[in-house]
Amino acid sequence: MRFIDAHCHLDHDSFGTGADLTPIIARMRQSNTMAITHGTHAASNKAQLDLVARYPDVLRAACGLDPFHAANEDLDAHLAFLEAAHTAKKLAAIGEIGLDLHYFGPETLARQRDVFEAQLAFGEKKGLACVIHTRKAVDEVLDTLPSFKGIHVLHFFLEKKHAAKALERGCYLSLPTVKSKDRTTIIKMAPLDRLLCETDSPYGWKSGTGTGGDGKSERNEPSNVHEVYDHIAPTQNKDLKDVQEQIALNYGKVFQT
Repeated sequence: MRFIDAHCHLDHDSFGTGADLTPIIARMRQSNTMAITHGTHAASNKAQLDLVARYPDVLRAACGLDPFHAANEDLDAHLAFLEAAHTAKKLAAIGEIGLDLHYFGPETLARQRDVFEAQLAFGEKKGLACVIHTRKAVDEVLDTLPSFKGIHVLHFFLEKKHAAKALERGCYLSLPTVKSKDRTTIIKMAPLDRLLCETDSPYGWKSGTGTGGDGKSERNEPSNVHEVYDHIAPTQNKDLKDVQEQIALNYGKVFQT
């Protein structure tokens, strides 16, 4: 049974050139891990498709325009790219998309929302799940989603105070490789059939995770996603195999593979 990393960014500069992915892909194969690698802007989205073409046994692609690029990318060109990629059956989902009020002020929200809602509408029309960034904007995202049908995944979700509302909205919660009391709380309250696991590579990992190490940030990679599974199993009093089986079922419902 495979481990599944529902969200990573293997085109990130910290991974260097494509050749530098060789040991990372090798560790994915050795640990029986597959991953959805996500784009965030035009060049990044093209890179995801190239990566999947190179490593089709362990990677699938999601493409999107995130809040960091909403103001400086051509939305019409982006939607045309999504259309072509979907027609070619190259998209597992739309993502990363969303809203951000941590790095950006409220004066940017109108443009962020235009880009976000256009992609939600595309996902609804094409039957593609949308993978959503919500930093300091969870309420804004959750208040937007009822206007759009479809499958919605809240990425890097550690917002325990919003978890019940997110579940009521029908969202899947994607838990990252970040140990926290909030993650424990969410695992205890959320049904297993609404959870996914992710690394957000190259983010979301600290040295010594689970070993009492120094806790300094290190480059994450998809094969580390097992850490989330290893937390879910005892917290929900389930066997690891049962967690793997249900997460695999969730993956099959969410992503086009």
